[in-house]
Amino acid sequence: MRIGIDARPLSSQRSGIGRYLYGLINALEEIDKQNEYFLYSHKEFSLPFKNLRWHKRVGSKFFSKIGTLYLLLAMPRQIKKDQIDVFWGTQNILPFFLPCKKILTVHDFVWRFFPKTMTFYNLYVNRLFAGKSIQISDCFMAVSQSTADDLIRLFNIKRDCISVVHNGIELSFGATRRRNLIEGKFNISCKYILTVGTIEPRKNIISLVKAFKKYQERVDSEVQLVVVGARGWANSSLFDTIRKFNFKDDAIRFLGHISDDDLKRLYSSAEVFVFPSLYEGFGFPPLEAMACGCPVIVSNTSSMPEVCGDAAFYINPYDIENIVNALNSVLSNQNLRNLLIEKGLNRVKLFTWEESAQKVLDLFNSVHNLPKVDELVNT
Repeated sequence: MRIGIDARPLSSQRSGIGRYLYGLINALEEIDKQNEYFLYSHKEFSLPFKNLRWHKRVGSKFFSKIGTLYLLLAMPRQIKKDQIDVFWGTQNILPFFLPCKKILTVHDFVWRFFPKTMTFYNLYVNRLFAGKSIQISDCFMAVSQSTADDLIRLFNIKRDCISVVHNGIELSFGATRRRNLIEGKFNISCKYILTVGTIEPRKNIISLVKAFKKYQERVDSEVQLVVVGARGWANSSLFDTIRKFNFKDDAIRFLGHISDDDLKRLYSSAEVFVFPSLYEGFGFPPLEAMACGCPVIVSNTSSMPEVCGDAAFYINPYDIENIVNALNSVLSNQNLRNLLIEKGLNRVKLFTWEESAQKVLDLFNSVHNLPKVDELVNT
């Protein structure tokens, strides 16, 4: 079988969908010794392996700045030339007019539920093309049951046409306790609370900052808040809030995008990891923190209870006092911390790239027998 893959996420910083795709293709290369793969991207990217059955197709410089334009205009021609049997759209959108079977990964519905948290460009790309892509796909991968349920509810898709394929956690993630490297490199000199995610409204870092201020005033004025993630967009209100609160120097540290090795060290040395996101299709960071032996506080919304199970302390992300109380509970109760750490280490064992890749491979092999697109919608 000749399988085409939208590999555009591999050409940017490896977070979110890029991390998802990297983990799956790495595992697919290990378990699939038969099929041939063609990876399409608007600009150059690297693969973690060399395999003659895996081929890269990179667009011309004309498309290097706008990946969606490449997907819509150039990718279909290349797919036809490569005589692809099954094409996998990895990030919510498919090329149109393909002569092959199509599988679409649906990560989330931010564009439907939280449109104001998106950039103008990403919002309107999804509004224009995501719904149409769902209509022409032969079957679907959803990264969580929560996302699958949203797909059924919003687009009336038959449940048996959706495969839930959870994200995995890389085996390299694990406790790395070298606090001296963290202190020297990032100027972190005391206990710290960690959060990870692009600095944009949906990640709700502003609520964590407000709760952190109250926690400092009531409990511990020396603890730091460390924020890891790209600067993102629409975050002026967050930085206005920080200035208004007049924190002491280095009370909040913004580290930007960092290497996986540094991220593991930060997870491993943090007092607690907090993920107050308003909505997630899956959400990598809580599981990464668990894998590193860090207790986790997470929102009780969307997919997060499905992913974290009983291994996290849950909060209402809209309730500042609830977040403050959660911080106090986890940071002051060693027995609770130990319990969360133990449950977290067990929880992450349920999410492996190998198991997820096998589900993807099974879907590739069965897609030829699926009904036509017009039979997918419930009547």
